[in-house]
Amino acid sequence: MADADLDITGLKEAAALIGQDLTVPLGAALFAIALEAQGRIAPYPAASHKPQAFKTAKQRRGFFAKLRSGQISVPYRRSGQLGSKWIADGGGAQIRLRNTAGYAGLVHSEKGQASYHRGTWKTDEKIADEVVGDGTAANLIEQALQKAFDGGD
Repeated sequence: MADADLDITGLKEAAALIGQDLTVPLGAALFAIALEAQGRIAPYPAASHKPQAFKTAKQRRGFFAKLRSGQISVPYRRSGQLGSKWIADGGGAQIRLRNTAGYAGLVHSEKGQASYHRGTWKTDEKIADEVVGDGTAANLIEQALQKAFDGGD
């Protein structure tokens, strides 16, 4: 799994337990779960305004050199694009929710999140735990199975 990705799997195992090929309804349920997770992870939190101390003298010198040259400006302005870079793709037995922004792992990855973002931005694992823990995933799977067994009613 790459930084800030959620993999949703288990279709083959579920079909084996039920004894029927439920690829289509369960695939739809997995996609709905991915979309639910996307809706929870994509929104920007309020800006934290936490101070960010320089870790080294070299970092401080680099910051002020870039500020003087106009490469960066203060205050920092968010691009607002990180949330729109989430993509749910795949099909059947595996759906992947991933972020195509190169820096997404520093913001959303449980393992790679920068310390500055901790406590402000939700992580991939936190969202996965929420979607499963609050029963949303189970409800979406139940709805898909109910629809399949009821003949689509």
